[in-house]
Amino acid sequence: VSEAIIDDQIADVLEQIRFTEKEIRMAREALARVVDETKRMREGQMDKFNTEKKKLREQRDNARKYLLSNTITESEYNLELARIKEALEIVDKKIKGLDLVDEKHAKHILDYLELTRMAPVLFKQGLPEEKRKLTELVFRELKLNDKNLLSEAKKEFEILINRGDLNFGGAEGSRTLYLRGASAAL
Repeated sequence: VSEAIIDDQIADVLEQIRFTEKEIRMAREALARVVDETKRMREGQMDKFNTEKKKLREQRDNARKYLLSNTITESEYNLELARIKEALEIVDKKIKGLDLVDEKHAKHILDYLELTRMAPVLFKQGLPEEKRKLTELVFRELKLNDKNLLSEAKKEFEILINRGDLNFGGAEGSRTLYLRGASAAL
């Protein structure tokens, strides 16, 4: 079996994991909605966290006043200051956590989808080392049996390959419906 035939068979399986322009457009629109919703939630949470920080700073100022007026001892003041500092650090961590879904992360997801769309072309045009890296990334096992290439995709890619088995409500079914079982034998 020639290398070109094997390359074509691997590219055919990679074709199954790719996303169409329509799917990428739908993902882009969905991600834009998620990013917008996240921004709105983040703004609401930021208001809440800023209010919480303001209260903690007021508590710190009051503790200082109590210390100066001899209402509390220095050790009580230090304990209260440590508690407030810890609470402020927790609020700061929560604020940092609000940036988990943002434009940067959405761009990474879209880049991934675009790369999967290009996988068959990149594979066919790639250098031997690039082809090897791509096959190692996607496949758990590749075997040549007579003139047939048998493949077993890694779990995360098997889901994409078998997505034709899922019905997403379209009248004609999923675009990969005709590719069922192709990862078992090419």
